[in-house]
Amino acid sequence: MSVVGDELVVNAYSTGTAQVKLTIGGFVTTVSFTVKADSTITNANLSKSNVYFNTALNSGETDSVNVNIVDQYGEKIQATVTSNAVFVGGTKVGTLTAKSSNTNVATVTVNDVASASSSLPITITEVGKGTATITVEFKDTKGNVVFTKTLTVTGKDAGAFAGYVIETDATEIDLDKDVAPETNDDAVNFAVYEVDAQGNKIQAVTSGVTLEIQGYDKNPEVKNYINVVGQSVAVVNANAYKAFAGSGTLNVDVKVNNTKIGTKTIAYKNTDPVATKAVINTADIVIDNDKINGSADQPLTLTELFYGHYDAVAGKYTIEPKLSILDQASKAIDWDTAAAPGTLVNTDTISNIAFITTNESNVTISAGTVTLKPGKTSGSFTVVVSDVDTTAVSDILPAPVAFKVTIVD
Repeated sequence: MSVVGDELVVNAYSTGTAQVKLTIGGFVTTVSFTVKADSTITNANLSKSNVYFNTALNSGETDSVNVNIVDQYGEKIQATVTSNAVFVGGTKVGTLTAKSSNTNVATVTVNDVASASSSLPITITEVGKGTATITVEFKDTKGNVVFTKTLTVTGKDAGAFAGYVIETDATEIDLDKDVAPETNDDAVNFAVYEVDAQGNKIQAVTSGVTLEIQGYDKNPEVKNYINVVGQSVAVVNANAYKAFAGSGTLNVDVKVNNTKIGTKTIAYKNTDPVATKAVINTADIVIDNDKINGSADQPLTLTELFYGHYDAVAGKYTIEPKLSILDQASKAIDWDTAAAPGTLVNTDTISNIAFITTNESNVTISAGTVTLKPGKTSGSFTVVVSDVDTTAVSDILPAPVAFKVTIVD
């Protein structure tokens, strides 16, 4: 640990937790630092546990199964695959293999993945009747087995039509903004199959399938962000990630030729921060107008009270923002100091701050700036704020607030 200028620099040498006692004048506090190991592939789950083929139909039919990989912290980890070799960040971390216990029933291959993803697909190909176990194994570069997963493949001549089965490729929608190589999880795709009395698939239903969402009455706003798109339930608003903070479930009725055949429940949430509450620091503030940006008698701009004045060269605020925007988890959303003032890191922007100034003493407030009256070395005024809106979300200030500002020369 070292001090560079007025900043504390912490150097990480190994994993673990350390506490540092800081003393600044009469202020003493203890700060804890935790260093975690680099993310590595430690586990996975398969998107399907069973695959069925109707051997009475076309031979050589294929099905795809995703190997969804996670790290030691249970978080998704991105990887690419080339000829079974798995790479994370361009570094080979191991080998992914898939084998069939009965190649007379089905064969399996691990697909190459050129763009980093946490879902690594394998392709299963129908060969004949019977059952087979597909074993998916990942070994690290030392040959140690990290995980082994299995699924069952069944191939048989299906009997007469007896009903339908509904399958989905996910159970949850995340309205967050997906930035490559992050996995796109904005939709749940539905597929319907004809089955016989034993549940064996006969064939896919390719026409007449419709979806209808139930449950909008619990939260009508959801309809503005999630709706039916073909045979999917998907995010339908490009600004959902910064505008909708809700979570819950929706029941989706599945119909074939207008006859309901079943219902699936899907969950929805948003893991990106959404502006839900504005907080104003009402503590009195004293501003030295010749230290705002290092220039003598720099006029104070009123909006700088809310957004702060950021010195990009020094990388710090010379005036701390009075306004904080909290997300759905009651955490402050950072300001994007590289963008225009009032821009949040989730790309939402402040569209309106309704306020007035009052109790002016020895100051002149004009065209949004504040200056001391001639011959005066200090002055003050009060700011009363009644409303805050962002481009995506309106009315997020719970109640009017006020604070006093003192300007000194």
